[in-house]
Amino acid sequence: MLKSSVNLIKVRVDFGKDYGEKTILTGIAKWYKPEDLKDKKFIFVVNLEPKKMMDETSEGMILCADINGKAKLIPVNKSIPEGTLVR
Repeated sequence: MLKSSVNLIKVRVDFGKDYGEKTILTGIAKWYKPEDLKDKKFIFVVNLEPKKMMDETSEGMILCADINGKAKLIPVNKSIPEGTLVR
């Protein structure tokens, strides 16, 4: 599921059998469209307290590089399984 507002994109992400699916609200709508995220893998942080945003609850955050004030998504190779820990 992908939705967006002016600032936020809402995604439902599969983090594998240990973590299940989680809803993530990410403030990257200024630079990306929901379809830019579809069927791709990125790095997320999910061990955060859930945060309420625009009447929705976000259960984590996506990690992006900051390049001259622009969020740049960091892709993950498709061969890496969902839910793999990053250390």
